[in-house]
Amino acid sequence: MNSRNLPRDVVLDLWPLYSCGEASDASRQLVEAAIAADPELAEMLHDERAVQLPEVNGNRDDDQDRLRALVRTRRLLLARSWTLAIAIFVTMMPLLLRFDGGGVTFLIATNPTLLAAALIVVPLAWGIHVWLWLRLRVTGL
Repeated sequence: MNSRNLPRDVVLDLWPLYSCGEASDASRQLVEAAIAADPELAEMLHDERAVQLPEVNGNRDDDQDRLRALVRTRRLLLARSWTLAIAIFVTMMPLLLRFDGGGVTFLIATNPTLLAAALIVVPLAWGIHVWLWLRLRVTGL
C-alpha cells in the first residue's frame, strides 16, 4: 500500500508514534509520504506539533507525598477494622448471660460498673468507627 492509498485515519493513528520517534521505519516512511502528498494533512499535523505538552517529570516530592498518603490510608483502614471489631464486641457485652440453677441472668444487670462502662464505651467505639469511615469515604475505600 503506498501513501496515496493510505487513509487519513491511519496516518492520524500513526502520528503519535511518529512524533515520539517510536514508529517503525516502514510506518515512519508511510507517514512522511502521506504528509508530503497531502498539504492539508501536513498543515494540520504541523499545527498539532506546535502545541507543547508539559513535561512529565518524575518528581520525588510527588512520590513521597503518594507514599505518605498510602501509609496514612493503610493506617486508617487498619484502625477502621479494629474499631469495628471493638464496637461490635462492646455492643454485645451487655448481652452476656449466666445460666444458673434458677434460670438466665444478664451479667450487666448484676454489675453496675459494667453497665456504666458499656454506656460510655459503646457510643464512643461506634463514634470513632463512623468518624474513620467518613474519613475513608473520600478515598472510596
